[in-house]
Amino acid sequence: MKYLKYNLQQAIRLIAQMIVDKRVFNLPILFSIRMVTYKTLFSIGKGGFIGEHVFFDREHRKQTGSLKIGNNVLISRNVHIDYTGFVVIKNNVSIGNGVEILSHYRDLEEREKGKDVNIQTSLLIEEGAYIGTRTVILASCNRIGKNVRIGACSVVTKDIPDNVMVAGVPAKIIKEV
Repeated sequence: MKYLKYNLQQAIRLIAQMIVDKRVFNLPILFSIRMVTYKTLFSIGKGGFIGEHVFFDREHRKQTGSLKIGNNVLISRNVHIDYTGFVVIKNNVSIGNGVEILSHYRDLEEREKGKDVNIQTSLLIEEGAYIGTRTVILASCNRIGKNVRIGACSVVTKDIPDNVMVAGVPAKIIKEV
């Protein structure tokens, strides 16, 4: 019964996202409908912006992940956030165009044995972080520190400490900010 209720909730979220994702919802009056819809379906704080073609998705229906977004978070267009695991985005975070955030992975050793094992992970994006365009944050990363700057097209594979700039594939610390 628990999973049935949760899966129904997920279906409603997916359908609503498909509707408000249409370009017409960029018009000033309709844009507020998009924001109200997202804030009704997900835990999203005050202020902020969610661009078009943004998709929040829990890929594996048997697992109960969660997504919590703080105040004044800017999510640009074409962003995909997988919340199969647990994702928390704190206040004043900016996420650039085309960013991909993953919160689960498959255990390949178990898969070779014929099992399909999906492992949930947690990701905390601290206050003031900036995630550059087309960055990929893999499930192996559990924390992006406060005031972190991630360069465009980076691949984040591990935790990032506070107040640094990172870039590259894989992302490495370039300097302190």
